[in-house]
Amino acid sequence: MTKMHNRQCILPLKWNIISKPKDIIIAEHNSVAFDTLKQWPGNNQDNFLCIVGDKSSGKTTLASMWAKQVCADFIACDEDLLQRWYSIENNDNQQRFFVLDDADKVRDDVFLFHIYNTIKTKNAYLLLTAETYPTEWNLSLKDTKSRLTTINVIKIKQPNEQVIDTILIKMLERRGIEATPQIIKYISDRIERSYSGINRIVNIIDKNLATLNKKISIQNLKHIL
Repeated sequence: MTKMHNRQCILPLKWNIISKPKDIIIAEHNSVAFDTLKQWPGNNQDNFLCIVGDKSSGKTTLASMWAKQVCADFIACDEDLLQRWYSIENNDNQQRFFVLDDADKVRDDVFLFHIYNTIKTKNAYLLLTAETYPTEWNLSLKDTKSRLTTINVIKIKQPNEQVIDTILIKMLERRGIEATPQIIKYISDRIERSYSGINRIVNIIDKNLATLNKKISIQNLKHIL
């Protein structure tokens, strides 16, 4: 994510308003994470916060929302982490807000140890996203593990039936597929009750409908699902 030095960013005091991306649904499953990010860090002295949730649960979208609000540097796990981090340190010693996406996929204990200590030293703030709790990460360095396991964690819950239906509608609409309530119920009754399950079935429907050059219908779905 490119730094935005020329634009005024909202200070991380208690936010009265936070912009909600159109492609995220705020409900019981993720409201705690959303509400926490609206106010963090604020008067909270914790330098770290970790949002944990299954694949496709909206972790990265929430993290991107927060990053935009405070002009945080966004570091993806698939980057050259050390090079990216040292570049940030050398180019902007005043930057205090960072996101490390998919932190549980980082396999460099030294990097995690270094970034933790640097955040503490700079009195900066680091938002992490992960599919598992820091206590479950496969860390070999005891010092790294002891530090990361003290991080405050907020869990995104599994979606309930109402959320699943809403996500299905939105994801199908993004692909130009309009579905009736009867079709949504037909799909919802036959899928894995998880974010990845929703994402997977929508991709299957989209791919098959495009191949068959047909519109969505229960009859077509019987052959697809």
